Amino acid sequence: MGRVARRVGSLVAFVLLLTVALARPAPAAGFSGFGAMTADATYGEEMRFTVKLPGGAPDQLELLMRFTGADSTVVAPVDPGASSAEYVWDAAANSITPNTRIAYRWRATNGEVVTLSAEQALLYDDDRPGLVWRSTPAANDRVAIASVLIGTTLPRARAQSATPAPRPRCLAETSAPPPRCRNPRCS
Repeated sequence: MGRVARRVGSLVAFVLLLTVALARPAPAAGFSGFGAMTADATYGEEMRFTVKLPGGAPDQLELLMRFTGADSTVVAPVDPGASSAEYVWDAAANSITPNTRIAYRWRATNGEVVTLSAEQALLYDDDRPGLVWRSTPAANDRVAIASVLIGTTLPRARAQSATPAPRPRCLAETSAPPPRCRNPRCS
């Protein structure tokens, strides 16, 4: 009986040793890169940025935003969930000029490794219902004019008219509607 017990004991020890030697720890869930990214804006309310984190959350996550015409980058710390993250910009409290482009990307820090997502763009457009944006040439730039906000339409010059249509003034310069053409052929 002692012989059988020693053999069983040796066999059990061998199996345990083999199990320990060959066992590999399961890969730990952790940040492995960025998944799908989305951004959406509702004028006067918010801009919402989301990113999927397929391998899990990094140690630190930030959203980097660069606004058209700005010399700096806004860095917003984000508290990620287990598989995604979201950042909401309060556009009611932090107003932004309509039709501003925002270049954005995510930055993840996991230990000593810093990973940047591909850069994406969001247009913060004035999408209020009933508002129709039109463009008109002004100097070398194009100026967008919201006819509903002005409350009047701009006069149109006709080819046979000898008098050119008046140039619209910048909305920031005056609150009055643009002058109407007084030429009877313009009406």
